[in-house]
Amino acid sequence: MRTKIFLTGLFLSLLLPVGCSSVSTLINPPEKQQTAALDDFIYALRWQQYKSAAGFMDREHRKAFLGQFSDQKDLTVTDVRLVETLLSPDGQQAEAVIDIDYYLLPSVSLKTFRLEQTWAYSETEGRFRIITPFPPFP
Repeated sequence: MRTKIFLTGLFLSLLLPVGCSSVSTLINPPEKQQTAALDDFIYALRWQQYKSAAGFMDREHRKAFLGQFSDQKDLTVTDVRLVETLLSPDGQQAEAVIDIDYYLLPSVSLKTFRLEQTWAYSETEGRFRIITPFPPFP
């Protein structure tokens, strides 16, 4: 009887971690994680919170990203919109297209900048990052 209880306990203890990881993946699937990260990035750009937006960039591209916007004192972003996003079948990578509406003083003409990005899930950080460099902003 004790052996049966021991084996049942052992089986359950081995099954529990597998079950929990499956449950966490169901609760917060990669598509949901990527959508949340993209929404936060868009929010940061819209409100010109470039340091926050840089946190979504891969480490090697952050400095260049911040450098572009630190020189843009006369830049006003009026809107940032997600045009489309495509998640890979394995949920580890996504392609996103974003439109940024802005004007650059002294001009008051509204312009649109189209941004295409690749996002990838980082296993070590447990979240999505932008792995493509930010293109030169007008």
